Amino acid sequence: MLTVWQDYPPELLTLDAGDLYQVLPGPTLIHLPGRRQPPLFVSVLLHGNEVTGWLAVRKLLQTYQDRELPRSLLVLIGNVAAARYGMRRLPDQPDGCGACRINRTTTAFGCLGISRNIAWRRP
Repeated sequence: MLTVWQDYPPELLTLDAGDLYQVLPGPTLIHLPGRRQPPLFVSVLLHGNEVTGWLAVRKLLQTYQDRELPRSLLVLIGNVAAARYGMRRLPDQPDGCGACRINRTTTAFGCLGISRNIAWRRP
Protein backbone atom coordinates (compact mmCIF):
# COMPACT_ATOMS: atom_id res chain seq x y z
CA MET A 1 0.00 0.00 0.00
CA LEU A 2 1.19 3.49 -0.84
CA THR A 3 1.60 5.94 2.02
CA VAL A 4 1.08 9.60 1.09
CA TRP A 5 2.66 12.39 3.13
CA GLN A 6 2.45 16.17 2.83
CA ASP A 7 5.79 16.56 4.62
CA TYR A 8 8.53 14.34 5.99
CA PRO A 9 10.07 13.86 9.42
CA PRO A 10 13.46 15.61 9.74
CA GLU A 11 15.22 12.34 10.61
CA LEU A 12 14.44 11.06 7.10
CA LEU A 13 17.26 13.24 5.78
CA THR A 14 19.80 11.56 8.06
CA LEU A 15 19.11 8.03 6.79
CA ASP A 16 20.87 5.97 4.18
CA ALA A 17 18.65 4.02 1.79
CA GLY A 18 19.07 0.83 3.80
CA ASP A 19 17.73 2.52 6.93
CA LEU A 20 14.61 4.17 5.46
CA TYR A 21 12.46 1.29 6.73
CA GLN A 22 12.93 2.76 10.23
CA VAL A 23 10.77 5.75 9.24
CA LEU A 24 8.83 4.73 6.14
CA PRO A 25 6.20 1.98 6.37
CA GLY A 26 6.75 1.05 2.70
CA PRO A 27 6.42 2.84 -0.64
CA THR A 28 5.78 6.50 0.15
CA LEU A 29 4.75 9.47 -1.96
CA ILE A 30 5.72 12.82 -0.48
CA HIS A 31 4.14 16.07 -1.73
CA LEU A 32 6.49 19.02 -1.20
CA PRO A 33 5.44 22.59 -2.03
CA GLY A 34 7.71 24.94 -3.92
CA ARG A 35 7.65 28.32 -5.64
CA ARG A 36 6.63 26.91 -9.02
CA GLN A 37 3.89 24.52 -10.14
CA PRO A 38 3.22 21.97 -11.46
CA PRO A 39 5.34 19.66 -9.33
CA LEU A 40 8.16 17.58 -10.72
CA PHE A 41 7.74 13.84 -10.15
CA VAL A 42 10.86 12.06 -8.93
CA SER A 43 10.99 8.34 -8.19
CA VAL A 44 13.79 6.71 -6.23
CA LEU A 45 14.45 3.17 -5.03
CA LEU A 46 12.15 1.44 -7.51
CA HIS A 47 14.84 -1.20 -7.09
CA GLY A 48 16.19 -1.43 -3.56
CA ASN A 49 19.83 -1.66 -4.61
CA GLU A 50 19.77 1.47 -6.79
CA VAL A 51 20.40 4.12 -4.15
CA THR A 52 21.87 7.00 -6.17
CA GLY A 53 18.47 8.65 -6.67
CA TRP A 54 17.85 8.63 -2.92
CA LEU A 55 21.29 10.16 -2.29
CA ALA A 56 20.50 12.98 -4.75
CA VAL A 57 17.01 13.66 -3.35
CA ARG A 58 18.33 13.57 0.22
CA LYS A 59 21.06 16.09 -0.67
CA LEU A 60 18.55 18.37 -2.41
CA LEU A 61 16.18 18.29 0.57
CA GLN A 62 19.05 18.87 3.01
CA THR A 63 20.08 21.91 0.96
CA TYR A 64 16.54 23.34 1.05
CA GLN A 65 15.63 22.14 4.54
CA ASP A 66 15.19 25.67 5.89
CA ARG A 67 13.92 27.39 2.75
CA GLU A 68 11.34 26.99 0.03
CA LEU A 69 12.04 24.63 -2.84
CA PRO A 70 12.30 26.41 -6.22
CA ARG A 71 9.77 23.93 -7.65
CA SER A 72 7.11 21.73 -6.07
CA LEU A 73 8.04 18.04 -5.91
CA LEU A 74 6.28 14.72 -5.76
CA VAL A 75 8.83 12.22 -4.47
CA LEU A 76 8.08 8.51 -4.67
CA ILE A 77 10.36 6.45 -2.44
CA GLY A 78 9.75 2.93 -3.68
CA ASN A 79 11.19 -0.37 -2.54
CA VAL A 80 12.15 0.44 1.04
CA ALA A 81 11.89 -3.23 2.06
CA ALA A 82 14.48 -4.40 -0.48
CA ALA A 83 16.71 -1.38 0.23
CA ARG A 84 16.95 -2.55 3.85
CA TYR A 85 18.86 -5.60 2.62
CA GLY A 86 20.65 -3.94 -0.30
CA MET A 87 18.68 -6.10 -2.74
CA ARG A 88 17.05 -5.24 -6.05
CA ARG A 89 13.86 -6.92 -4.87
CA LEU A 90 12.92 -9.35 -2.12
CA PRO A 91 12.35 -13.01 -2.96
CA ASP A 92 8.61 -12.66 -2.30
CA GLN A 93 8.24 -9.66 -4.63
CA PRO A 94 7.10 -10.40 -8.19
CA ASP A 95 9.84 -11.29 -10.65
CA GLY A 96 8.45 -8.59 -12.92
CA CYS A 97 10.34 -6.05 -10.83
CA GLY A 98 13.38 -6.83 -12.95
CA ALA A 99 11.57 -5.33 -15.93
CA CYS A 100 10.59 -2.08 -14.23
CA ARG A 101 11.96 1.03 -15.89
CA ILE A 102 11.41 4.68 -15.14
CA ASN A 103 9.41 5.00 -18.37
CA ARG A 104 7.12 2.20 -17.22
CA THR A 105 6.08 3.66 -13.90
CA THR A 106 2.75 1.83 -13.76
CA THR A 107 4.67 -1.45 -14.02
CA ALA A 108 6.91 -0.33 -11.19
CA PHE A 109 3.88 0.61 -9.08
CA GLY A 110 2.46 -2.87 -9.64
CA CYS A 111 5.74 -4.50 -8.60
CA LEU A 112 5.69 -2.47 -5.40
CA GLY A 113 2.10 -3.48 -4.65
CA ILE A 114 0.72 -0.02 -5.41
CA SER A 115 -2.62 0.20 -7.12
CA ARG A 116 -2.49 1.03 -10.82
CA ASN A 117 -5.74 2.97 -10.40
CA ILE A 118 -4.05 6.16 -9.31
CA ALA A 119 -5.69 9.16 -10.92
CA TRP A 120 -3.21 11.92 -11.74
CA ARG A 121 -4.72 15.33 -12.24
CA ARG A 122 -3.61 18.90 -12.00
CA PRO A 123 -4.48 20.76 -8.79
